[in-house]
Amino acid sequence: MPTQTRQPTGDADISGTWDTAPTAGQPRWQQVDEDPFDDTDYAIGQTDAGGFQLFSFTAFSIGPDNTISDLTVDYRSGKAGAPAANLSARIKVGGNYYDADSHNPTQAFAARTATWTTNPDTGVAWTVNQINGVGANALQQMGLNSTDSAPDVRCSFYKATVNFVEVADALFMRLGISQPPHTRPVARPGFVFSLLEEAAIPALPATPMLLFPPHFAARAAATAYMLFRPSTFLDDPTSTEPLPAGAVAGMA
Repeated sequence: MPTQTRQPTGDADISGTWDTAPTAGQPRWQQVDEDPFDDTDYAIGQTDAGGFQLFSFTAFSIGPDNTISDLTVDYRSGKAGAPAANLSARIKVGGNYYDADSHNPTQAFAARTATWTTNPDTGVAWTVNQINGVGANALQQMGLNSTDSAPDVRCSFYKATVNFVEVADALFMRLGISQPPHTRPVARPGFVFSLLEEAAIPALPATPMLLFPPHFAARAAATAYMLFRPSTFLDDPTSTEPLPAGAVAGMA
């Protein structure tokens, strides 16, 4: 599945007292942006009653016709002593704050993950604009929240990943077929075909085609096709109206 990742590029909304270690007073985002992670420097939440630290980041740039599967945050958390504390991932969407499930960090840094499969500001699937930070209900900041930072809570790494389904995977694959294997996309407006069955054949046709499903792109073997008209396919994905004989030669 395609992904885009982002790491902090600045300090943003904050409540309570947060500092850095081993050197105090540094930009907090610079303590958590290393990939791979580095547990020797980290951000620290020091207010006993807790607080939050959010980060700015370069906006995601998912293409407009893709489908968002989820937003996943990976981070590494720890704490300064043995008593219980808590920490959770937090995101800011549409001006509102939303927390993932909290946990009691271990003293040693350990990996944590939080996932939002829907936009918490709307309760339904993320749109591309929202995940890209555009318009209402948009993703704005990401970071951490604590309601108990006694002992101090720590974070040494923070990364956000958007998992998405490309339009080619969601509906159709555009393939220009020449010599196998060939996976370079080409556009041929007006033709959308579903692949009904396949069989090895000596050579691939040289004419560009639109095929479904997309996994054909990974096949190096030559393939025979049963093709279907595009006229009803877009309205009815189950349509199986065959193309007339000889249509393959006229698809360019």
